[in-house]
Amino acid sequence: MKFSQYLIDFKGKDFVCELLDSGIRFLMILEVDNTSGRVLELKWIRTNIALPEHFEEELKCRFKTDSISFYLRFQRLPGKTDEESHNLIRREWRIKKKSTHIINVAFPGEVRTFDFCSP
Repeated sequence: MKFSQYLIDFKGKDFVCELLDSGIRFLMILEVDNTSGRVLELKWIRTNIALPEHFEEELKCRFKTDSISFYLRFQRLPGKTDEESHNLIRREWRIKKKSTHIINVAFPGEVRTFDFCSP
């Protein structure tokens, strides 16, 4: 699921339109499970304009209860197939006993490319 759709489902189209119209942009750093891609923790969020009151806390709580997942994408290793690359990366995580990954998620992302809030 794309974060923008998740946000629309969570807060509603009107809320998302208000964020877009006010020019709010934000970047989140999330800790996710390597196996499922499930968000384990919102590490921090940075914005260009103050977010609506309680929004960050609502996101933190919602991530915990909704089990939202992000797909972890891999770049193919030189000379390897996608499957071989995937297996080598997973094997390295097991060897290093790394069960989580840090990712960044930005808003508005692809929402801005559509006339989403047009009358």
